[in-house]
Amino acid sequence: MKTTTAYETPDLELALLRASLPRLSARCERCGGCRRSLLIGERFYEYESGTIRCELCRDRERDDPAGWSVVHGPEYGHTMRLIDRRAA
Repeated sequence: MKTTTAYETPDLELALLRASLPRLSARCERCGGCRRSLLIGERFYEYESGTIRCELCRDRERDDPAGWSVVHGPEYGHTMRLIDRRAA
């Protein structure tokens, strides 16, 4: 009986990684100017045209942004907030 080791299955690992990359990149915000992935906690600006600009590329845009948002981590919306309901 032959046993397989972790070193003998790199093809499976690579296949799983390649299959997950499009889904990961579709969820992450990217700057429309420099194309870099925005960091968690970084502010990005949205324009009427639908483009997104980072803090560094914001000055290159002629129009004022329609709004701004902050990049959230993957745990955003899935954590619990404890509220102190004790009498003051």
